[in-house]
Amino acid sequence: MKSTKEVSKVLVTISKIIFGAVAKKISGINKIAQCAKGRCVMKIVKVV
Repeated sequence: MKSTKEVSKVLVTISKIIFGAVAKKISGINKIAQCAKGRCVMKIVKVV
């Protein structure tokens, strides 16, 4: 068995990696959403 300190260090490291990956995905989704919004706005403007 590992000591609780070692285990907590591992958990913190894993959570940091997961958080970083999630943050990157969220920023990517936000960029896509902004592009989609921009396109929708342009289409609406053209129609009007």
